[in-house]
Amino acid sequence: MCAPAPSAVVVPPGCGNVTLQLRVFDGVTDVTRETRVRLYPAGGRATPIKLTLGPDRAYEADVPVGLYDVQAVQMRGASIA
Repeated sequence: MCAPAPSAVVVPPGCGNVTLQLRVFDGVTDVTRETRVRLYPAGGRATPIKLTLGPDRAYEADVPVGLYDVQAVQMRGASIA
């Protein structure tokens, strides 16, 4: 049995930008500060969108309304957890 293909995301025109905030958890533990996060437009991996680590302990970016892919890798020192 095949899974249905994902439907295309429809973004109404004129939606503008939103502030995206991302936090990362391992169970109930917040591991945002020890996680390397990369944000990409959905379906693309060429150039990540610049994220900053805000004072509220969340990664932040101003992005157009839409669908995005996130890659999150928890680090322990110089190693991947």
